[in-house]
Amino acid sequence: MLLFNLLSVYARQMLSHYWNDFVSFGEIAALVDTLVAKTRAWEEDHGMSFTYDGVPLLAMLDEYAMLRHEREEEKRRMRVSFTNKMIRMTRCQIDLST
Repeated sequence: MLLFNLLSVYARQMLSHYWNDFVSFGEIAALVDTLVAKTRAWEEDHGMSFTYDGVPLLAMLDEYAMLRHEREEEKRRMRVSFTNKMIRMTRCQIDLST
């Protein structure tokens, strides 16, 4: 029974964490996508590259998108690893209790 309670608390915490990540990730991703679209439109209208501190803004946004993707993949791998550890622990405790 104690194990079930611990797992249910863990599940609630993880769902809350996932929801917060999903909401904030979605908002930032939408802002970046809008900025990319507006920057491309500006560059087409003016026939030149939009730069910020001498660096093309689209290059900065592309680099940010790549880093964000790598960070999300690392988070996913960590969650899968942690979940697998919890499953192994649970199985071990169930085997010990029988």
